[in-house]
Amino acid sequence: MDPSLFTDGLQAVMVIVALALGPVSLVFISKYFKLRTRELELEAQHHAHEQEARLRAMEMRQAAMESALGSLSGVRRSDLLEGPPADSLPGSPSRLRER
Repeated sequence: MDPSLFTDGLQAVMVIVALALGPVSLVFISKYFKLRTRELELEAQHHAHEQEARLRAMEMRQAAMESALGSLSGVRRSDLLEGPPADSLPGSPSRLRER
């Protein structure tokens, strides 16, 4: 048996396999990346809903803390947003004269 016949036959089989696997691999790659893109979109939506729920929970806790602090001190929320009066600052002239 001639070895060149074996190599010629092997080359023919390899060419057929390569030509058959080309389109199959392109379809596989296309489908895989479409699926992966869809998974990432779903994951992003899930995280967005989760983040919104966390934000709402934090806002509710903050509102509860503000109302508790407001009820303890009798201070309105608008008063908490304002700064201290100018004469009560540490470096103000009126405080320097008192010393």
